[in-house]
Amino acid sequence: MADAVAGATITFSQAGTITLTSPITIDKDIVIDGSGKNITISGGQATSIFKIASGNVEIKSLTLRDGLAQGGEGGRPGRLLGHGAGGGGAGMGGAIAVAGGTVLINGVEFIDNKAKGGNGGNAKSPVGSERLCRSRWWKYIWWWW
Repeated sequence: MADAVAGATITFSQAGTITLTSPITIDKDIVIDGSGKNITISGGQATSIFKIASGNVEIKSLTLRDGLAQGGEGGRPGRLLGHGAGGGGAGMGGAIAVAGGTVLINGVEFIDNKAKGGNGGNAKSPVGSERLCRSRWWKYIWWWW
C-alpha cells in the first residue's frame, strides 16, 4: 500500500488471510476493496491492522481479525519517596486507529480485535531494594535494575 498512488483502488487476486507483523499506515486517498473474494487481514493478536493518518479512505468487503493495540507500560517511580510512577498508555484502535482523514467502512466484518491499555507503574515504593529502604541507609543507597 505504501507504493500505491493517491486515489488508487487496492483489490485482491485471490481469497486468503494476510497476517501482519506491523500495522499498515495510510496517509493518502485510497480504496481497499475485497469484493468478490474472501479476504481476511489479521493482526495475529500481535499488532493493530490499520493506522490512518490522513486521506479519504474506504475499506470494503473484507474481514479485519485479531488486531491488537497494546498501550505502553507505566513508568517506575522516581528516585525519592513521593515521586509517583507513570500511568499505562492507552491502547487505541485494535483494527483501525484513525488519527486524521475520513474513513468509510462498508461490508467489513470485525472479529476479535482488542485495544488494551498498558499497566500502570508501582507508586507505592521508590526504586530500590525494599530491604535497604528499611535500613538507616535508605536515603543514600539505591539499586538500579
